[in-house]
Amino acid sequence: MISIFKKIDSRIIFLRKKEINQGEIHTILVNSLYFIGDTIFHTPVFEILRLMFPEAKIDLWTKSRNLDIVKDNPVFNEIILFDNIKTADYNEVNKLDLIKKIKFVKNIRNKKYDLYIDLTGKYSTALIALLGNFRYSAGINYHGFGFCYNRYFELDTSTKPGHLIDKYLSVVQNIFSINELDWNNLRTKVQNRPYIYADEEIKKDFELFLEQNVYLKNKPLVLIHISAGWKAKELSAEKIAGLSGLIINSGKYNLFLIGSENDRAKLNEMQKSLPGVKIDLEKYFFSRPLMFTVELIRYADVLVGADSAPLHIAGALNTPTVALFGPTNPEFSKPRGEFHEVIYNRLSCSASDNEQFCTRDAGKSCATLDCMNAISTQLILNKIEYLIQKKGKERISVRQFEKA
Repeated sequence: MISIFKKIDSRIIFLRKKEINQGEIHTILVNSLYFIGDTIFHTPVFEILRLMFPEAKIDLWTKSRNLDIVKDNPVFNEIILFDNIKTADYNEVNKLDLIKKIKFVKNIRNKKYDLYIDLTGKYSTALIALLGNFRYSAGINYHGFGFCYNRYFELDTSTKPGHLIDKYLSVVQNIFSINELDWNNLRTKVQNRPYIYADEEIKKDFELFLEQNVYLKNKPLVLIHISAGWKAKELSAEKIAGLSGLIINSGKYNLFLIGSENDRAKLNEMQKSLPGVKIDLEKYFFSRPLMFTVELIRYADVLVGADSAPLHIAGALNTPTVALFGPTNPEFSKPRGEFHEVIYNRLSCSASDNEQFCTRDAGKSCATLDCMNAISTQLILNKIEYLIQKKGKERISVRQFEKA
């Protein structure tokens, strides 16, 4: 079916294709509709658009699950939430509800944006390019709907080598036809890692939390994120419990196990895997609103996590990480910088250099998950100790928190 659409696409795209006149752009709508980690990787795109269009009204269309991570971003004039559109193949339910969808399209049409940029690339987001009453539309598309845009950049982010941040930024260069010299000049003004802006009220709450938990300042703080976007990316309950035991028994570190209330079932699994051991993991479990957890990650000395939002938040905040990869290729999404250690066991079924996901449907059809099960808890602990020693006795993460 996709191949049919691509044949149609190649024949009729010229009917809508036109160069974008930047002088005519005064209002922009950008979409970012996947999960939190994906939206985090879109943030350098938001920054470069603001550099290019300093006086423009730039709005973001996203989903409720991503609101906290973007609501304090100064790039945007307005955040538009609309969830009732399917953009992921897992962990998402789409209601038909045509009335709400028609109402949403009408609302977008009435705003008369000069430019629509589609960073999501689904057939549904492409159709908005046709229906949204935009002067110009541009974007990527995975389903052969490139003909819906005036400027279409053919990019499948999961099958082209390189970091996702660079690939999303390349969309901007291509849709505006920016030459290499000008593009390189723009790129020097935008960092090559994500941007996360603090919620000032929550930041004050976190300062109070630190005052009430003075013990956190006495030892380095290690965070372990116990889940991930899908099960195959997670370290097993038994391994996380074992690692937690090693950290607690060492007496050298403070520890929090971070997750959502939905992760309590896994926490229970972890506890059951420690029979006869007098460690109550509930005491170490930290479940707070996202932006409060962001401040905890900013403060921490090391975060241990799989390829999921907390790992990417740590990368944005320059918090050292031990990044655990298995069914996904770390070259696509690993944190950038000096203080990040990647653990990745490459197997015969692992992703090739050109692929983001392994040959087992990103682990979703894998019965054994050997890549994650082969990760040694002792190796993780060694990496934690290495990063803390590399940082030195002075807690740079605390200085970052105080300056932010």
